[in-house]
Amino acid sequence: MPGQKNVHPPDARPSPPDAEVISRQLNVTITGEGIETTAQEAALRALGCDVGQGYLFARPLTAAALEAMLGELGPATELSLAA
Repeated sequence: MPGQKNVHPPDARPSPPDAEVISRQLNVTITGEGIETTAQEAALRALGCDVGQGYLFARPLTAAALEAMLGELGPATELSLAA
């Protein structure tokens, strides 16, 4: 667009710490998606992700299987990446 200047190289990704700062200012929960390894979980935790989802935690479930799993965890269980 005219008047816009790209200050990042074309292959640059948005900075997760910047996203973390913005989300905190807006009081928004940060969700890390597609987590498959403990290394990915640790990296997202270090970047400030509040919660995560992915194969590391559970494979896709039917509604009935999810209800059964949540029933086993009990009402006081919090699923999050918070340390």
